[in-house]
Amino acid sequence: MRSIFVIGDSISMHYGPYLEKAVEGRFLYDRKRGVDGTLNDMYTAQGANGGDSRHVLKYISEKKEVGITYDILLLNCGLHDIKVNNDDGCCQVDETEYAGNLEAILSIACKMARAVIWIESTPVNDEIHNSISKSMKRYNADLQRYNEIARDIVSRHNLDMINLYDITLAMGESAYADHVHFIDEARKVQADFIYRELLGILGYNLPTRMELIESGYPYGKAATGIPMGNSEEEWKRSFPDIVMYKPREDEYDNDNEHFLVINAPRSDEMIAFWTQSSCEGKGDNHLVSSRSSDGLNWSEPVYLSGYKKGVDEKQSSWGFPVVSAQGRIYLIYTRELDLHDNNRQGSGGMGCMFSDDNGFTWSDEHLIDMPRGRYDNPDPKFPKNWIVWQLPVRDALGGYIAGYTLVTSKSISPQYDMWVNTDTRSYFMRFENIDENPAPSDIRITWLPKDDMGLESPNRKIPDMSVNQEPSIVLLPDGRLLATMRTMTGYVHYSVSEDNGRTWRKPEALRFCDEGDFIEHPLSPCPIYSMSDGRFFLLFHNNPGEHLGFSQFKDRWEQNEANFFRNPTYICIGHYKKDAHQPVWFGIPYKLFDTDDIAIGPKETAEIATYTSYIEWNGKRILWYPDRKYYLLGRTLTDELLDSIDVNEQPRETDKTFQ
Repeated sequence: MRSIFVIGDSISMHYGPYLEKAVEGRFLYDRKRGVDGTLNDMYTAQGANGGDSRHVLKYISEKKEVGITYDILLLNCGLHDIKVNNDDGCCQVDETEYAGNLEAILSIACKMARAVIWIESTPVNDEIHNSISKSMKRYNADLQRYNEIARDIVSRHNLDMINLYDITLAMGESAYADHVHFIDEARKVQADFIYRELLGILGYNLPTRMELIESGYPYGKAATGIPMGNSEEEWKRSFPDIVMYKPREDEYDNDNEHFLVINAPRSDEMIAFWTQSSCEGKGDNHLVSSRSSDGLNWSEPVYLSGYKKGVDEKQSSWGFPVVSAQGRIYLIYTRELDLHDNNRQGSGGMGCMFSDDNGFTWSDEHLIDMPRGRYDNPDPKFPKNWIVWQLPVRDALGGYIAGYTLVTSKSISPQYDMWVNTDTRSYFMRFENIDENPAPSDIRITWLPKDDMGLESPNRKIPDMSVNQEPSIVLLPDGRLLATMRTMTGYVHYSVSEDNGRTWRKPEALRFCDEGDFIEHPLSPCPIYSMSDGRFFLLFHNNPGEHLGFSQFKDRWEQNEANFFRNPTYICIGHYKKDAHQPVWFGIPYKLFDTDDIAIGPKETAEIATYTSYIEWNGKRILWYPDRKYYLLGRTLTDELLDSIDVNEQPRETDKTFQ
């Protein structure tokens, strides 16, 4: 994730919080820092206040001496330079010195930063300013000359500039809070303007949702208030560090999801596996893989199993790799059979193929036996309804365990029009002998929990129905397992197992901490991941299944409203708490991805970061995510990002009535 650093006067300190909010999820934000009390004295160069060009030159020179570098550096000075001394009538820094200082500042800045952007100084209202200020004067004519000097020097350095002067002048006298500073609404306008200009300068200036609506939905309309975006450009909206895959405009590859990336066992590469189709639910799911040696350039997808264009082949869906200690890669998936129970892509046998050469060639396909359970169709001719979506994890005994969703057979449970109201439970499978490189027919699996009841969560609309799905598992430092699950309660649910998945605590709503706020989330993946430094992180949407008037709790949908409340996606950092009831506590949420509620792809969805994966590779932490189940992208979770959001603080407790 790219970062912004601001060096500027008190005007930048005022619009700064709004700018920080605007760039959240796209850029990290920081600025010249200062001592307490800086905001109470906006007229002297101290702390966070950059002051005049002399002070900025001194500050940036000192930072260069100690090896500080910047990614995107926003620079400004001028308002302090034009202060007129009442005794001699001279500016604090005359025009010649100001020009020389700027030449030096920009020369140094260009050696320290990947991008340097100049922010013009904001206008002075002579009458208001000089009727209030007694110690010194300012004149807008001086400011205009100094801005002109800056424009000329910035241009000679071939740098970009944001014209904050004109946008502020257009707001008129009512924008002023005093003789030189501005009211909150004006500060927000300034921040929004800088943000939009910044996106344009960096090549990310995509239209906003309202701009697309006001221009008459030029790329189409997914729903009321949800415009379609330009498929050629929309991959930029979430600010990925890596573009792993963009559809080739072939109807066969326009849906890409369940995106799982692993470290190759026999090389310093990454291998990606995912389910691809023309559109989710259209009946042509197939599994593909790709590989990369540098993380940026990826091979063309290779077909592995499932529907093949022009061939009467059944589907393969939701494949997940399991790597043995000897380096054999098993790919396991839901394989469509001649008969299906509830739906074709989620009903089938357990397909399996393996590779002994690092994923270049694969064995023939085999089917692994699956036991019958109390929620399966009593007629054994019909297969189970099941889906795995996360990478398995090692448990305390070193074996692999994976969570899966078991969907109750339609022969047992009443069927409802909306797919969110489907009787479901979370189960687990433990692979007992994968490290021995068994043939698929010899793979031993322990099916958990042992009582065959599964983990249940009540449907908020239909209390007698359980909706508990897509468990994501982490191993805790004390050897226990923690699983997070999506539900129809409006919250993430979690459970804990003390015996490697044989039994589990009754699921309950996940909180930021014991007695803290519940973590709001719709029926959407809510994965938890462990990092090698001992921390965890959780991905969630930070809404209870209601967004922009779309809701998972409506009695009837005109269309698939889940497409529009699975956005934005937030991250929060978790820490293990040994003696707590909830063994991982989470910090304040940070918005990591946002589609701005603009849809893309044949599914016409605005969702983001559903069915992600996370790996650590060559010293980097990489979160892989589908964007609107169309593009496959990657974001590097840098130390800078994690440190900025890993605060030892939880949101305040509020009274949430439903768990």
